[in-house]
Amino acid sequence: MMTDDGKHDDDDSELLLGTQTDLAGADDVPTSADEAETANETLRRVQKEQFYKILEKKKAKSKKLIPQDEYNDALKTLQGWKKGEKHTRKQSAHREKYDIVPGTEATALRLKTTQQKIATYESIFDIIFDKHSALSHSRDSRKNYDMVNEEYYGVTEAHVKDFVSICPKCIPSQNPIKAPKMNPLKMIFSATVGCRAQMDLIDMTSQQTKDGYKWILRFIDHHCGYAHVAALKSKTAKEVGDAVICILGVAIIPEILQSDNGGEFLGECLRLIRK
Repeated sequence: MMTDDGKHDDDDSELLLGTQTDLAGADDVPTSADEAETANETLRRVQKEQFYKILEKKKAKSKKLIPQDEYNDALKTLQGWKKGEKHTRKQSAHREKYDIVPGTEATALRLKTTQQKIATYESIFDIIFDKHSALSHSRDSRKNYDMVNEEYYGVTEAHVKDFVSICPKCIPSQNPIKAPKMNPLKMIFSATVGCRAQMDLIDMTSQQTKDGYKWILRFIDHHCGYAHVAALKSKTAKEVGDAVICILGVAIIPEILQSDNGGEFLGECLRLIRK
């Protein structure tokens, strides 16, 4: 985790390392379906413990979240509500703010104004876990948050970021956290097609195909936005270079070919392009 001054928090590093250590045996191949299910439950339990340790350390309880006991009180109030009876101010406030989600056998609350289900502090891990799994462990925190926010009220994007940062399936492909550089942005303008092209790699390791393809090379003309793509099994400079040559064979060769400083665009890749 990053502190406000941009430094890496050692305590959070210990939490993260602790997660990886606790899950070190998770790569062992289970001998039965029951053992596989048990291993998955252990993974989930350890991750849940680490998640709430981080929230407690950061005091990340959202003002929108209500504790489980208050949720239960509100649910009980709505379940037993009878017109004409006297109710406390708190019960009336619950009645005004919440209603029961249809089709849930009166066991779930939602916000009247937005129709979102109510998330409690105790339930946010399970909510994010289910949505993150449905997105095939996408590491895009915003995409995960948007999916959660469509259905639930109270979960923040910060909660989602903390969850993704300790996901056992996402940790191996995460880059080290770096302090953001707040340099002024400079706009780049391309006068015509073929003036400048940009290329980068899209990480699809969480959705690897059966035949081993897990990266997408994207080559896009900066002026018109026309793009070419190529599926890759790895991001070695040789494989990336071969794919770029194939794209250049059918695309307009640009005056400037732009990429980031990744090693996959250097060395052998550069040699093949120049040749």
